[in-house]
Amino acid sequence: MKKNVLAMIGAMLGGLAATLPWVLVYVYGNMMYSILAIFVAMGALFGYQLFKGEINKNLPIKIMVVSLLSITIATLVIIPCLLLAHEGAAVTINNFKYLYSDSDFIGGIITDYIVSVLFTLLGISGVIKSIKNQVANNSDKIKIDLRNGNNKKDRMLIKKILLDKGAIDNNSAYVFSDEDKINNDTLNILLTSGEVVRVDDDKYYYDSKKEVENEKQNKKSTIIVIVLLLAVIGVLVYFANKNSDNNSDNNIHELIKYTVPSGYTKYDDEEGGYLYVLNNDLSGDLGYIDVYNLDGEYEYSTEFINKYNCKVVYFEVNYDEYAMMVYYIFSGSDLGVVEVINYSDNSRLYSDGKEIANGFIWNNLA
Repeated sequence: MKKNVLAMIGAMLGGLAATLPWVLVYVYGNMMYSILAIFVAMGALFGYQLFKGEINKNLPIKIMVVSLLSITIATLVIIPCLLLAHEGAAVTINNFKYLYSDSDFIGGIITDYIVSVLFTLLGISGVIKSIKNQVANNSDKIKIDLRNGNNKKDRMLIKKILLDKGAIDNNSAYVFSDEDKINNDTLNILLTSGEVVRVDDDKYYYDSKKEVENEKQNKKSTIIVIVLLLAVIGVLVYFANKNSDNNSDNNIHELIKYTVPSGYTKYDDEEGGYLYVLNNDLSGDLGYIDVYNLDGEYEYSTEFINKYNCKVVYFEVNYDEYAMMVYYIFSGSDLGVVEVINYSDNSRLYSDGKEIANGFIWNNLA
């Protein structure tokens, strides 16, 4: 029992370690490759055997489960943490919780998780099939090799030898000799598929009917894989277009354009503009900068411009819990607003808010 537990721990560690290529490509390359899921299954198998796990018929299921768990942890835990770090945010429990309190983030990560699971199933199918073949043929140690004798030339050689010898049933079974030079791994695969049948210990014959059945099954499997791939591609294209529409220019909103210093994370606000929160405090406990524009007739617009003879009006208000700095930027009847809400007297919020206001550009005047 203890040995099996240790083997599963080893499989989990191996699977998680093997998600590294997947995670790095996702975070820094912003894409997913199903081929990388092969490494997850191979890593899980390596860890399982390293800890002396038992080789039996349940092994393919164990590797499948561990692979899916590894991808689940990588997608829902490791990747969000790396995304925080990649954006310059502090990787803390509070920031992690705050990420998952955002409905847009949850929607995006769940979609990515579903796609990741589909890619995992597609990517590890060859590894699982290889494990099944070797387990079925009582292999003492599973080879982490996707080929494992699955070579068309070797398969055709075995088929030709048996059919040439007339080995088509129990009564005509044939004993292979060294001169035949067959690949034992390929023979094991054909035995597992049922196309070659063993009689006693060393006699074999070829079952042509089983070959036809397998070809039909393979065609069905191929169609299923193609449908899944098309579904995955469709989901990726849909969300890629959606994200492209939503993020065509992070710092342009209707009539205004401005530059935000690095180190901030952007969120939608209630005014139709954007909130900018320092990356080391995604909860906004330190404070934030709110930028938006209000187009329309404002009775104080002309009055302010005439009174102060300027295009930017600034004022600040101190409350018990926070200080607020507000910049009004005018263009005719249009009003742009930069608000700095500071709960902690953070000097950076003050200076960055001023920098945004000073760099404020009206697109209709550009």
